[in-house]
Amino acid sequence: MKNKYSTLCYQFKQLLNTTLCCTALGMSSASLASTHSLLIAVDGLRGDGIENANTPHLDTLINGTWAAGYKAAFAHYAQTMTDAAPNSGPNHVGIMTGVTAKKSGVTGNGNVAGGNYSTYPHYLTLLEQSNSSLNTAYLVTWGTDMQITNTADLKIDANDAVNTQNAVNIIKGTYSASNWPQGTDIDALFIFLDDVDGAGHACCFTASDDGYVNEINDVDSQIGQLLAAIKARPNFTHEDWQIVVTSDHGGRGSSHGIHAADNYTIPFLVTSKVAKQGYLSGIPRNYDAAPTVLAHHGLAVPANMDGTVQGQNIRQENDKGIDHGLTTYLPFNSNYEDASGNHTHAQVGGGSPELRANGKFGTYVKINGKKEHLTLGKPSELDFGTDTDFTLMTWYRVSGDQVGDPVIVGNKNWVSGANRGTLLLANEGNGDDFGINIASSRSDRKDIDPIDYTFNGWWLLVASFDRQGVATLYAGSPSGELNIIAGDISNVGDINSELDWNIGQDGTGRYHYNLKADLDDFAVWRRAITLSEVRAIYNNGHGSELLSLMNASH
Repeated sequence: MKNKYSTLCYQFKQLLNTTLCCTALGMSSASLASTHSLLIAVDGLRGDGIENANTPHLDTLINGTWAAGYKAAFAHYAQTMTDAAPNSGPNHVGIMTGVTAKKSGVTGNGNVAGGNYSTYPHYLTLLEQSNSSLNTAYLVTWGTDMQITNTADLKIDANDAVNTQNAVNIIKGTYSASNWPQGTDIDALFIFLDDVDGAGHACCFTASDDGYVNEINDVDSQIGQLLAAIKARPNFTHEDWQIVVTSDHGGRGSSHGIHAADNYTIPFLVTSKVAKQGYLSGIPRNYDAAPTVLAHHGLAVPANMDGTVQGQNIRQENDKGIDHGLTTYLPFNSNYEDASGNHTHAQVGGGSPELRANGKFGTYVKINGKKEHLTLGKPSELDFGTDTDFTLMTWYRVSGDQVGDPVIVGNKNWVSGANRGTLLLANEGNGDDFGINIASSRSDRKDIDPIDYTFNGWWLLVASFDRQGVATLYAGSPSGELNIIAGDISNVGDINSELDWNIGQDGTGRYHYNLKADLDDFAVWRRAITLSEVRAIYNNGHGSELLSLMNASH
């Protein structure tokens, strides 16, 4: 209908329909909320991209302070699909259709046009099929996306800046085209922004690259323009908006497409009046976007979709202090005693590690790479079994590359990563990369890596394990960048190896590669600590001693 009426007739029809509906219900037109959605996909935005950029507009969405009545569920550890390489083609299709490559048939950038869009339609197509009077717009900045079949009323392929302005005009009602009369009111708007991916390819998908971070700053500014346009709508207070933000992939170096955590880890955000405030539970995926938007518009999610509706299920927030669930805390203040109150003290397990002055906080332990290590033994507090959440933390410093792949802390026999147990590793790449390994058997082994690190400065390492969701590795650099990667560990079983928990060695205490590093403020929790808590410990690279945070919370 919207293509058959002049602007004046169209506006009159919209007003008449609203008035008749409200009269029938005994309501004023101002009291009738109208449903609108904005899905923003940012190409190449890593899960830690927002964390390390200047993003005031995204921050207001994430913090639930954007507008009265709106809350946000957020994940910086969301994941791409894993049945195709983390490239744009399959993941763009997944974001729009809610299915992975196995169903869509799109496995790369070269076969996007051949996707099975009849069986697994674009979410805008499903909205149009449910109600052809809905006004839907599809704005993309990568020409290949025009090959994804959909029946949106308006389709535009332009660059980021042009499409941002197009979207602003659409939201304001000032955009016009042959099939989009000026004054048309948008119901569902999709926009893909591409320049972050371009910046990553130009140098590096990393928080330490100014070009990449600056482009994220620019995208935040563009998103800010969209948010301002929404809030400036005359009836905004009576409207029911949903805003979803996600990405298609992360990256490593100047590329992506590698089956690894740094390529899989992306953000996912849903803001609405019914969303719950907090961190999303489980394993949010970028292909959750389509069902999430459909549900907002009141549609039943097709049973054949792989994605799930996000926004209601969030992690329980810790309001009991940073030491809640703390089971081991070794501040290394001239000894190896546990300051958590649980008496899980460390002992020298081999060699002669040294306690030295001038650590990150007071004294620290120096492990010299000559078979030195500490052992915590096998206390019940460190038995995490099949479903107990937990977190490992330490400050770490080295002066050069590691030899081999030594262990920072762990309880498995590292002769094979398929052995039962968990490890936080000092080299998962070329001598200077952090990583996590966890498994109960060969079939559920998970490797979450790498994060590259620098020498001669203190790095914060936190490995947080949500046993029904993801393991998240945080690595805070001395210069203020908080690197974040994550991976699905929901199917990992019993990780109690019956070996010791050792610091500087694997669970056997005899692994042939020995750690050579300085460690300070080591801790273990029987819960998965959150980004907010990691931020407090990291303190923008300055660091906060855990003991001081514990005292401040009581």
